[in-house]
Order: sequence, then C-alpha cells, then structure tokens
Amino acid sequence: MNHEDITIRTARLVLRRMTTDDAAGIFAYASDPVLTRYVIWDTHRDLEDTQAYIGTVLDGYARGEMRDWVVTRGDSGEIMGTCGFVDWNRMNRRAEVGYVIARAQWNRGYATEAVRAAMGFGFARMELERIEAQVMPENGASERVMKKLGMRCEGVLRGRMRARGAQHDVKIYSLLREEYTP
Repeated sequence: MNHEDITIRTARLVLRRMTTDDAAGIFAYASDPVLTRYVIWDTHRDLEDTQAYIGTVLDGYARGEMRDWVVTRGDSGEIMGTCGFVDWNRMNRRAEVGYVIARAQWNRGYATEAVRAAMGFGFARMELERIEAQVMPENGASERVMKKLGMRCEGVLRGRMRARGAQHDVKIYSLLREEYTP
C-alpha cells in the first residue's frame, strides 16, 4: 500500500503523510512529559529524538507499512499529534491503532475524530476485520476515546508493555468490522 497517496480529511482534521519538515511540530508535543507518561516511547529530549522517530516512520512508508499519519487542524495546518496503525497482521486482517494528541488540544474530541477516520480507512482500504488498541489502566482519557468509538474491553494483559524501564499492564480493546459505525 502506497502511504504517499493517503490523506484523510474529517470535519476538523487532516491526517497526512509525515515529512521531515514536521520535526518542530512533533517535538512540541512529544517533549511534554505529562503527555508521554502513558505511551511506550520516551519523552523526546531534543529535536534529534524527533528526527529519529520521523526517520523510522519514513523507513516504514518506504517498506509499504501503514505507519503514523500527522494529525493537523484542517483550518490552519497546525500539527496536533499522530494517529496510525502498528502491528498490521495482513494474514489475520487485524491491526493495532495508536494515537497521541497534544495536551493543549485535549478534551475537544480530536483523538476520537482522528481514530474514527483511521478506523474507517482500516476497514475499507486495508480490509481489516479487527482493530485493536492498548491502554495503560490508569489512562482514563484514552480509555474513554476507545469506548466512544464503540471498542470493547477484552481484558487486562499483565506486564504486556515495557516503558520507562518497567513493565506495565495494559487493557486491550477491539472493534470488529461489523461493529464499526462511521
């Protein structure tokens, strides 16, 4: 699948391919320790961390992987976060969706809007039958996003995720194709 051709527009957002020019905008939120306390990646200490992340995403695009889109405001182009798929298992038609939205934009429905758009793409264009998401039990805000999207909690996976030098439990949520409503 050619990621270059994929841009998703919603009522308020644009999900588009990441470029090296996005480094400053991504660093602005990825360097926020409050935002990054519930993600598996470390808080970006400097622009080099962000550039390395962008390089990883661009390498994934080159291999035909579905990776993160940059989430921008549709009216201004301001970078607000990322949303995309990880762990795409083509044979079993499932993928995990991940997302992060800048703290200044929290509680405005942007994460729900971005993930709903990504899910629509996943079910329609990637031909997924199942979309999963993982969340640390203490991340209530992200869990609310999953519930708003109609995802169901399937349980807790103990010690599933390593972040900041420790193992963490995660709740696993999923949505099946027949349960999805745009």
